[in-house]
Amino acid sequence: MYIDRYFKEAIVLPRIFLLSFCIACASAFAAEPETAAPEAKAATSATSSSEIAPIQTAEARSQYAERVTALNTEVAQRRATAERIYSDAKIECWKKFLVSSCLEDARQVNRREIIEIQKLERESRGLEREVKRYDAAQHAAQLAAENARKDAENEAKAAEYRAKQEAAEAKRASKKK
Repeated sequence: MYIDRYFKEAIVLPRIFLLSFCIACASAFAAEPETAAPEAKAATSATSSSEIAPIQTAEARSQYAERVTALNTEVAQRRATAERIYSDAKIECWKKFLVSSCLEDARQVNRREIIEIQKLERESRGLEREVKRYDAAQHAAQLAAENARKDAENEAKAAEYRAKQEAAEAKRASKKK
């Protein structure tokens, strides 16, 4: 009888702790999207790939590049956190009675977080595309300026060469007469 009672008490306390932990986590996750989602949606909708302003100056390019690196680090951190939370939730789910339901809930929470992370990744890729477009345009402008300079040099050399040739021809013509 003592063993039976002890066994029941030993199982009840971890279950109560686990239930309170799950409720606390659920309330934290439920409260977080309501407050963070409008800000995240506003940030991502304001800088979606179709609305990203073209870069006009080198200063704007550096700001875009800094934003890209900041977004990439945030994405990496959030992805690692989401993976850690999901793996911890899977471990906790196997300790519960309704394992498959708990695992499905954990997957849904993980999917929601991954979707938010993917929105940040899309924003980062859009900004990175703009930086690359700016760099390509600057490179093309630099090549065009260099080509124009080389063309001008070549024209000057060609005119100088033609002048030398005409002078040499005139000198030869004067020697023949």
